[in-house]
Amino acid sequence: MSVERDSLPAPVYAISAFSLICNVVLLYIYITCPLKKIKSYKYFFLLYVIQGVLYSTTFALDLPRVIAQDSFVIIICAGVVSQKPLSVVLHLTYCMTFFASVVLVTNSFVYRYLQVCRPSLFGQLSTKKTLLMGVFVNFLIFTNIFTVLYNALWPDENFIKFVNTTVRIPGVGISDATFFGFSVEYGMDVLHITMITEIVFLLVSICSLNVYCANKIKAFLKNASKSNNFLMLQRQMFAQLLVQSFNQYRQSTLEIGPGLPIYLRQISVPCPTATYKNDVLNSHIFQACCPLLFLVTPFTFATSLPFIGIDSNNLITNTITIVFAMYPIFNPIIIIMFVNEYRTFILINLKLKKPAGHATESMFIGSHKIAYKRRVSSVHI
Repeated sequence: MSVERDSLPAPVYAISAFSLICNVVLLYIYITCPLKKIKSYKYFFLLYVIQGVLYSTTFALDLPRVIAQDSFVIIICAGVVSQKPLSVVLHLTYCMTFFASVVLVTNSFVYRYLQVCRPSLFGQLSTKKTLLMGVFVNFLIFTNIFTVLYNALWPDENFIKFVNTTVRIPGVGISDATFFGFSVEYGMDVLHITMITEIVFLLVSICSLNVYCANKIKAFLKNASKSNNFLMLQRQMFAQLLVQSFNQYRQSTLEIGPGLPIYLRQISVPCPTATYKNDVLNSHIFQACCPLLFLVTPFTFATSLPFIGIDSNNLITNTITIVFAMYPIFNPIIIIMFVNEYRTFILINLKLKKPAGHATESMFIGSHKIAYKRRVSSVHI
Protein backbone atom coordinates (compact mmCIF):
# COMPACT_ATOMS: atom_id res chain seq x y z
CA MET A 1 0.00 0.00 0.00
CA SER A 2 1.26 3.46 -0.87
CA VAL A 3 0.22 6.49 1.17
CA GLU A 4 0.73 9.94 -0.28
CA ARG A 5 2.68 11.93 2.26
CA ASP A 6 1.33 15.36 1.32
CA SER A 7 -2.38 14.47 1.32
CA LEU A 8 -2.84 14.53 5.09
CA PRO A 9 -0.43 16.71 7.12
CA ALA A 10 -2.05 20.07 6.28
CA PRO A 11 -5.52 19.31 7.74
CA VAL A 12 -3.96 17.47 10.68
CA TYR A 13 -1.73 20.43 11.50
CA ALA A 14 -4.71 22.78 11.22
CA ILE A 15 -6.80 20.61 13.54
CA SER A 16 -3.95 20.29 16.04
CA ALA A 17 -3.34 24.05 15.98
CA PHE A 18 -7.02 24.73 16.62
CA SER A 19 -6.99 22.19 19.44
CA LEU A 20 -4.02 23.92 21.05
CA ILE A 21 -5.81 27.27 20.79
CA CYS A 22 -8.94 25.84 22.45
CA ASN A 23 -6.93 24.35 25.29
CA VAL A 24 -4.91 27.54 25.79
CA VAL A 25 -8.16 29.53 25.94
CA LEU A 26 -9.50 27.12 28.56
CA LEU A 27 -6.28 27.48 30.55
CA TYR A 28 -6.56 31.28 30.40
CA ILE A 29 -10.17 31.14 31.59
CA TYR A 30 -9.25 28.63 34.29
CA ILE A 31 -6.63 31.04 35.68
CA THR A 32 -8.49 34.34 35.28
CA CYS A 33 -11.96 33.10 36.23
CA PRO A 34 -11.59 30.85 39.30
CA LEU A 35 -14.66 28.79 40.03
CA LYS A 36 -16.42 29.40 43.32
CA LYS A 37 -19.13 26.77 43.16
CA ILE A 38 -16.91 23.90 42.01
CA LYS A 39 -14.14 22.98 44.39
CA SER A 40 -12.01 19.86 43.99
CA TYR A 41 -13.54 18.80 40.65
CA LYS A 42 -12.22 21.94 38.94
CA TYR A 43 -8.73 20.40 38.99
CA PHE A 44 -9.93 17.91 36.39
CA PHE A 45 -10.29 20.90 34.04
CA LEU A 46 -6.58 21.60 34.46
CA LEU A 47 -5.80 17.94 33.76
CA TYR A 48 -7.93 18.13 30.61
CA VAL A 49 -5.86 21.10 29.44
CA ILE A 50 -2.56 19.31 30.08
CA GLN A 51 -3.81 16.18 28.35
CA GLY A 52 -5.17 18.15 25.39
CA VAL A 53 -1.94 20.09 24.85
CA LEU A 54 0.20 16.96 25.14
CA TYR A 55 -2.10 14.96 22.85
CA SER A 56 -2.23 17.65 20.15
CA THR A 57 1.51 18.30 20.25
CA THR A 58 2.55 14.66 20.06
CA PHE A 59 -0.06 13.96 17.39
CA ALA A 60 1.15 16.77 15.14
CA LEU A 61 4.78 15.66 15.47
CA ASP A 62 4.04 11.94 15.28
CA LEU A 63 1.32 12.03 12.59
CA PRO A 64 0.20 8.44 13.27
CA ARG A 65 -1.34 6.55 10.37
CA VAL A 66 -3.26 3.30 10.56
CA ILE A 67 -2.48 0.91 7.71
CA ALA A 68 -4.05 -2.52 7.29
CA GLN A 69 -3.04 -4.92 4.53
CA ASP A 70 -2.22 -8.59 3.99
CA SER A 71 -3.65 -9.68 7.37
CA PHE A 72 -1.70 -7.13 9.44
CA VAL A 73 -2.38 -3.68 10.87
CA ILE A 74 0.12 -1.08 12.02
CA ILE A 75 0.01 2.43 13.42
CA ILE A 76 3.11 4.11 12.08
CA CYS A 77 4.91 7.34 12.92
CA ALA A 78 4.90 9.35 9.68
CA GLY A 79 5.43 12.88 10.97
CA VAL A 80 8.36 15.26 10.93
CA VAL A 81 10.05 13.19 13.64
CA SER A 82 10.35 9.80 11.97
CA GLN A 83 13.90 8.71 12.74
CA LYS A 84 14.91 6.51 15.64
CA PRO A 85 15.46 6.74 18.57
CA LEU A 86 13.53 10.01 18.96
CA SER A 87 10.61 8.66 16.97
CA VAL A 88 10.34 5.69 19.36
CA VAL A 89 9.97 8.00 22.36
CA LEU A 90 7.51 10.23 20.50
CA HIS A 91 5.38 7.37 19.20
CA LEU A 92 5.28 5.66 22.58
CA THR A 93 4.36 8.97 24.25
CA TYR A 94 1.50 9.51 21.83
CA CYS A 95 0.18 5.96 22.28
CA MET A 96 0.22 6.27 26.08
CA THR A 97 -1.42 9.71 25.81
CA PHE A 98 -4.10 8.14 23.62
CA PHE A 99 -5.02 5.66 26.35
CA ALA A 100 -4.57 8.26 29.09
CA SER A 101 -7.19 10.42 27.37
CA VAL A 102 -9.80 7.68 27.79
CA VAL A 103 -8.77 6.92 31.37
CA LEU A 104 -8.84 10.59 32.41
CA VAL A 105 -12.47 10.99 31.36
CA THR A 106 -13.34 7.84 33.31
CA ASN A 107 -11.59 9.18 36.40
CA SER A 108 -13.67 12.35 36.24
CA PHE A 109 -16.91 10.42 35.79
CA VAL A 110 -16.18 8.06 38.68
CA TYR A 111 -15.32 11.04 40.88
CA ARG A 112 -18.56 12.81 39.96
CA TYR A 113 -20.58 9.64 40.47
CA LEU A 114 -19.19 9.10 43.97
CA GLN A 115 -19.58 12.75 44.89
CA VAL A 116 -23.14 13.13 43.57
CA CYS A 117 -24.74 9.68 43.85
CA ARG A 118 -22.76 8.13 46.71
CA PRO A 119 -22.03 11.03 49.07
CA SER A 120 -22.00 8.78 52.16
CA LEU A 121 -19.33 6.52 50.67
CA PHE A 122 -17.44 9.53 49.36
CA GLY A 123 -17.55 11.14 52.79
CA GLN A 124 -16.17 8.04 54.50
CA LEU A 125 -13.04 8.11 52.37
CA SER A 126 -10.45 10.72 53.21
CA THR A 127 -8.94 12.81 50.43
CA LYS A 128 -5.58 11.09 50.86
CA LYS A 129 -7.10 7.61 50.78
CA THR A 130 -9.19 8.42 47.72
CA LEU A 131 -6.15 9.83 45.92
CA LEU A 132 -4.02 6.78 46.76
CA MET A 133 -6.72 4.41 45.54
CA GLY A 134 -7.07 6.34 42.30
CA VAL A 135 -3.30 6.41 41.72
CA PHE A 136 -3.04 2.67 42.39
CA VAL A 137 -5.88 1.72 40.02
CA ASN A 138 -4.52 3.99 37.28
CA PHE A 139 -1.04 2.55 37.78
CA LEU A 140 -2.41 -0.96 37.21
CA ILE A 141 -4.26 0.15 34.07
CA PHE A 142 -1.24 1.88 32.51
CA THR A 143 1.06 -1.00 33.45
CA ASN A 144 -1.31 -3.35 31.65
CA ILE A 145 -1.44 -1.08 28.59
CA PHE A 146 2.34 -0.75 28.39
CA THR A 147 2.73 -4.52 28.78
CA VAL A 148 0.43 -5.14 25.83
CA LEU A 149 2.21 -2.52 23.70
CA TYR A 150 5.61 -4.00 24.45
CA ASN A 151 4.80 -7.71 24.22
CA ALA A 152 2.02 -7.89 21.63
CA LEU A 153 2.39 -4.79 19.42
CA TRP A 154 6.10 -3.98 19.47
CA PRO A 155 7.51 -5.30 16.15
CA ASP A 156 10.58 -7.49 15.89
CA GLU A 157 13.07 -7.43 13.03
CA ASN A 158 11.29 -10.10 11.01
CA PHE A 159 7.94 -8.34 11.28
CA ILE A 160 9.57 -5.05 10.20
CA LYS A 161 10.96 -6.77 7.10
CA PHE A 162 7.55 -8.33 6.44
CA VAL A 163 5.84 -4.92 6.58
CA ASN A 164 8.61 -3.25 4.58
CA THR A 165 7.83 -5.41 1.56
CA THR A 166 4.24 -4.16 1.27
CA VAL A 167 3.93 -0.64 2.73
CA ARG A 168 5.22 2.44 0.95
CA ILE A 169 5.02 5.95 2.42
CA PRO A 170 6.96 8.52 0.35
CA GLY A 171 9.60 10.16 2.48
CA VAL A 172 9.38 7.55 5.25
CA GLY A 173 11.68 4.55 5.33
CA ILE A 174 9.67 1.68 6.80
CA SER A 175 12.80 -0.15 7.93
CA ASP A 176 13.82 2.89 10.00
CA ALA A 177 10.33 4.07 10.96
CA THR A 178 8.65 3.42 14.30
CA PHE A 179 5.35 1.59 14.39
CA PHE A 180 3.25 -0.74 16.52
CA GLY A 181 1.13 -3.49 15.06
CA PHE A 182 0.40 -7.16 14.63
CA SER A 183 -0.40 -9.76 12.00
CA VAL A 184 -2.96 -12.52 12.34
CA GLU A 185 -0.72 -14.81 10.26
CA TYR A 186 2.82 -13.81 11.20
CA GLY A 187 4.07 -14.33 14.77
CA MET A 188 0.56 -14.58 16.24
CA ASP A 189 -0.20 -17.05 19.00
CA VAL A 190 -2.87 -17.46 21.66
CA LEU A 191 -1.06 -15.15 24.09
CA HIS A 192 -0.80 -12.32 21.57
CA ILE A 193 -4.43 -12.66 20.52
CA THR A 194 -5.49 -12.69 24.17
CA MET A 195 -3.51 -9.54 24.97
CA ILE A 196 -4.83 -7.65 21.93
CA THR A 197 -8.39 -8.70 22.71
CA GLU A 198 -7.90 -7.69 26.33
CA ILE A 199 -6.78 -4.14 25.55
CA VAL A 200 -9.77 -3.62 23.23
CA PHE A 201 -12.06 -5.02 25.92
CA LEU A 202 -10.42 -2.71 28.47
CA LEU A 203 -11.15 0.38 26.38
CA VAL A 204 -14.74 -0.69 25.74
CA SER A 205 -15.23 -1.41 29.45
CA ILE A 206 -13.84 1.99 30.42
CA CYS A 207 -16.22 3.75 28.02
CA SER A 208 -19.10 1.62 29.31
CA LEU A 209 -18.23 2.80 32.82
CA ASN A 210 -18.48 6.38 31.57
CA VAL A 211 -21.96 5.72 30.20
CA TYR A 212 -23.01 3.96 33.41
CA CYS A 213 -21.86 6.85 35.60
CA ALA A 214 -23.47 9.39 33.27
CA ASN A 215 -26.81 7.55 33.42
CA LYS A 216 -26.69 7.30 37.21
CA ILE A 217 -25.88 11.00 37.53
CA LYS A 218 -28.66 11.79 35.05
CA ALA A 219 -31.21 9.80 37.08
CA PHE A 220 -30.06 11.42 40.32
CA LEU A 221 -30.33 14.94 38.92
CA LYS A 222 -33.81 14.25 37.54
CA ASN A 223 -35.01 13.07 40.95
CA ALA A 224 -33.29 15.98 42.67
CA SER A 225 -34.86 18.46 40.25
CA LYS A 226 -38.36 17.27 41.21
CA SER A 227 -37.60 17.91 44.87
CA ASN A 228 -36.01 21.28 44.10
CA ASN A 229 -38.99 22.30 41.98
CA PHE A 230 -41.32 21.56 44.89
CA LEU A 231 -39.23 23.63 47.30
CA MET A 232 -38.98 26.46 44.78
CA LEU A 233 -42.76 26.41 44.34
CA GLN A 234 -43.21 26.74 48.10
CA ARG A 235 -40.87 29.74 48.13
CA GLN A 236 -42.75 31.39 45.29
CA MET A 237 -46.06 30.85 47.05
CA PHE A 238 -44.64 32.34 50.25
CA ALA A 239 -43.35 35.39 48.36
CA GLN A 240 -46.72 35.82 46.66
CA LEU A 241 -48.61 35.61 49.95
CA LEU A 242 -46.18 38.05 51.53
CA VAL A 243 -46.83 40.60 48.80
CA GLN A 244 -50.58 40.04 48.82
CA SER A 245 -50.74 40.69 52.55
CA PHE A 246 -49.57 44.26 51.93
CA ASN A 247 -51.73 45.00 48.88
CA GLN A 248 -54.04 47.10 51.04
CA TYR A 249 -51.31 49.69 51.39
CA ARG A 250 -50.83 52.10 48.52
CA GLN A 251 -47.76 51.34 46.39
CA SER A 252 -46.90 48.49 48.71
CA THR A 253 -46.02 50.89 51.59
CA LEU A 254 -46.62 50.04 55.22
CA GLU A 255 -46.45 52.73 57.91
CA ILE A 256 -45.24 51.41 61.23
CA GLY A 257 -45.28 54.46 63.43
CA PRO A 258 -44.09 57.91 62.41
CA GLY A 259 -41.04 57.97 60.22
CA LEU A 260 -40.84 54.21 59.85
CA PRO A 261 -41.85 53.41 56.25
CA ILE A 262 -40.92 50.00 54.94
CA TYR A 263 -40.82 49.77 51.15
CA LEU A 264 -41.62 46.31 50.01
CA ARG A 265 -40.85 45.07 46.57
CA GLN A 266 -42.38 42.01 45.02
CA ILE A 267 -39.79 39.28 45.17
CA SER A 268 -39.07 37.37 41.98
CA VAL A 269 -37.79 33.91 42.78
CA PRO A 270 -36.00 32.34 39.82
CA CYS A 271 -36.26 28.66 39.16
CA PRO A 272 -32.83 27.61 37.90
CA THR A 273 -33.36 23.90 38.20
CA ALA A 274 -34.33 23.27 34.58
CA THR A 275 -31.36 25.18 33.16
CA TYR A 276 -29.00 23.55 35.61
CA LYS A 277 -30.31 20.08 34.84
CA ASN A 278 -30.15 20.51 31.06
CA ASP A 279 -26.63 21.95 31.14
CA VAL A 280 -25.27 19.24 33.40
CA LEU A 281 -26.98 16.41 31.55
CA ASN A 282 -25.84 17.68 28.15
CA SER A 283 -22.26 18.06 29.36
CA HIS A 284 -22.28 14.52 30.75
CA ILE A 285 -23.69 13.09 27.53
CA PHE A 286 -21.14 14.85 25.32
CA GLN A 287 -18.19 14.05 27.58
CA ALA A 288 -19.18 10.38 27.76
CA CYS A 289 -19.55 10.15 23.98
CA CYS A 290 -16.31 11.89 22.95
CA PRO A 291 -13.82 9.11 23.88
CA LEU A 292 -16.19 6.52 22.42
CA LEU A 293 -16.65 8.34 19.11
CA PHE A 294 -13.19 9.76 18.50
CA LEU A 295 -10.87 7.21 20.13
CA VAL A 296 -12.34 3.82 21.01
CA THR A 297 -14.56 3.29 17.95
CA PRO A 298 -11.87 4.01 15.30
CA PHE A 299 -9.29 2.08 17.35
CA THR A 300 -11.59 -0.95 17.57
CA PHE A 301 -12.40 -0.69 13.86
CA ALA A 302 -8.70 -0.52 12.93
CA THR A 303 -7.86 -3.47 15.17
CA SER A 304 -10.60 -5.58 13.61
CA LEU A 305 -9.48 -5.01 9.99
CA PRO A 306 -6.98 -7.92 9.82
CA PHE A 307 -9.52 -10.32 11.33
CA ILE A 308 -12.24 -9.48 8.82
CA GLY A 309 -9.83 -9.36 5.87
CA ILE A 310 -10.27 -5.71 4.86
CA ASP A 311 -7.31 -3.73 3.52
CA SER A 312 -7.17 -0.03 4.28
CA ASN A 313 -7.01 2.54 1.51
CA ASN A 314 -6.12 6.23 1.63
CA LEU A 315 -9.70 7.15 2.58
CA ILE A 316 -9.78 4.80 5.58
CA THR A 317 -6.29 5.77 6.73
CA ASN A 318 -6.89 9.51 6.45
CA THR A 319 -10.34 9.31 8.05
CA ILE A 320 -9.05 7.44 11.11
CA THR A 321 -6.15 9.88 11.48
CA ILE A 322 -8.39 12.94 11.25
CA VAL A 323 -10.89 11.48 13.72
CA PHE A 324 -8.06 10.81 16.17
CA ALA A 325 -6.78 14.36 15.71
CA MET A 326 -10.17 15.93 16.44
CA TYR A 327 -10.61 14.46 19.93
CA PRO A 328 -8.78 17.09 22.06
CA ILE A 329 -10.84 19.89 20.51
CA PHE A 330 -14.06 18.90 22.20
CA ASN A 331 -13.16 18.71 25.90
CA PRO A 332 -12.34 22.44 26.25
CA ILE A 333 -15.34 23.39 24.11
CA ILE A 334 -17.70 21.26 26.23
CA ILE A 335 -16.29 22.66 29.47
CA ILE A 336 -16.56 26.27 28.30
CA MET A 337 -20.08 25.76 26.94
CA PHE A 338 -21.57 23.99 29.95
CA VAL A 339 -19.80 25.61 32.92
CA ASN A 340 -21.89 28.68 33.60
CA GLU A 341 -19.08 30.90 34.93
CA TYR A 342 -16.84 30.11 31.95
CA ARG A 343 -19.64 30.58 29.43
CA THR A 344 -20.62 33.92 30.96
CA PHE A 345 -16.97 34.99 31.07
CA ILE A 346 -16.57 34.34 27.33
CA LEU A 347 -19.84 36.08 26.40
CA ILE A 348 -19.00 39.15 28.47
CA ASN A 349 -15.50 39.45 27.01
CA LEU A 350 -16.90 39.07 23.49
CA LYS A 351 -19.38 41.88 24.27
CA LEU A 352 -22.27 39.48 23.63
CA LYS A 353 -23.65 39.75 27.15
CA LYS A 354 -23.74 42.44 29.79
CA PRO A 355 -22.43 41.61 33.26
CA ALA A 356 -25.36 40.42 35.35
CA GLY A 357 -23.83 41.47 38.63
CA HIS A 358 -26.22 41.62 41.55
CA ALA A 359 -29.72 43.00 41.94
CA THR A 360 -30.03 45.27 44.96
CA GLU A 361 -33.03 45.09 47.25
CA SER A 362 -33.55 48.07 49.57
CA MET A 363 -35.36 48.40 52.86
CA PHE A 364 -35.91 51.68 54.72
CA ILE A 365 -36.34 51.69 58.48
CA GLY A 366 -36.75 55.24 59.63
CA SER A 367 -34.14 57.35 57.89
CA HIS A 368 -31.74 54.44 57.47
CA LYS A 369 -31.44 52.53 54.22
CA ILE A 370 -30.44 48.90 54.41
CA ALA A 371 -29.41 47.40 51.07
CA TYR A 372 -28.61 43.81 50.33
CA LYS A 373 -27.63 42.04 47.14
CA ARG A 374 -29.34 39.14 45.50
CA ARG A 375 -27.76 37.05 42.77
CA VAL A 376 -29.55 37.36 39.45
CA SER A 377 -27.85 34.40 37.86
CA SER A 378 -27.80 31.69 40.48
CA VAL A 379 -26.99 28.57 38.53
CA HIS A 380 -23.46 27.23 38.63
CA ILE A 381 -22.25 23.85 37.55
